[in-house]
Amino acid sequence: MKVIKKVAKAHGVSEKEVREEMQKAIRAGRESSDPNAKAMWNKLFPDGKEPTPEEFIRVLAGEVRARGGC
Repeated sequence: MKVIKKVAKAHGVSEKEVREEMQKAIRAGRESSDPNAKAMWNKLFPDGKEPTPEEFIRVLAGEVRARGGC
């Protein structure tokens, strides 16, 4: 995914490192005890599976577009 490559280049790290850090952040978000966060995760990722960074970006980008963002 181009955005991961751009982030890696901008921060002088590998794409693998960007993906690993994103996966940690995704996992932390999914494990949140905040009821609002849980509701959003269930809405965006109803299958209950942990998304890959690419899936996460794709779904969030779609949500932003649906809300009239970009």
